[in-house]
Amino acid sequence: MKRIMALLKGKLDDVKLNNKVKRVENALAVAVTNAESDKIAQDDKLAACVQKLSESDVNVNDVLKEMMDCIEQKHAIDNALNYAEELKKFLLEEVSVPKKEKEE
Repeated sequence: MKRIMALLKGKLDDVKLNNKVKRVENALAVAVTNAESDKIAQDDKLAACVQKLSESDVNVNDVLKEMMDCIEQKHAIDNALNYAEELKKFLLEEVSVPKKEKEE
């Protein structure tokens, strides 16, 4: 059984359980998609910064700082993507759940 289902089993009926699992999976997928979009936006900002460097009246220090900020954001996004993948693996990992004995 998937860990997320094992954690929620007994707290929700089967229909609600399946809906909750789907909502969690969808939320993770949306978070990953948003992070990937943010990473692309940072790439675009970096490209714009390179273009700015070719201008004659640009403050090079400001542009370099902006580029460093973009790279820092890309690293943070990469970390977030790694964490999301680890979380997904953790929640969807197959685990064995001991069966409850019937009380007499």
